[in-house]
Amino acid sequence: MLERDWLGFLKQGAGKEIAIAHVAAGYVEFLGAESNKLYLHHDYARKAAEKHGLTGESFNMIWDAMEYGTAISDRPNHVTFFYRPWYIDRWIQVSIKCPADSKRLYLVTFHRVNARKMVNKLEKFAVISKEKRAE
Repeated sequence: MLERDWLGFLKQGAGKEIAIAHVAAGYVEFLGAESNKLYLHHDYARKAAEKHGLTGESFNMIWDAMEYGTAISDRPNHVTFFYRPWYIDRWIQVSIKCPADSKRLYLVTFHRVNARKMVNKLEKFAVISKEKRAE
């Protein structure tokens, strides 16, 4: 997403949601979603920008986490991905959910996470997919 589009959505997107990515078929099936489109609601976009520093450029990390990260099932109707991009010194956590009433996929968590918290979750919850390396 271009930074100007991101800033425009933050400024004028109240009450709206936008499609930001396509989710792999296996996760779509696992969550029982009707489409592979991943949506971002304006309310979470504002929170992510203000609290976690999400920018237009950050979307690459979200996409990479879903493509290459380790995926776990830590809550009903959720998949959480952990990924460490080569260009930052922290792990990131990306969580998506599929509410039963809408059957649409939503980004619900995006932030940096410390390794200890990540390891605790990996030990506690079922791993759906292990980390893959980009070619």
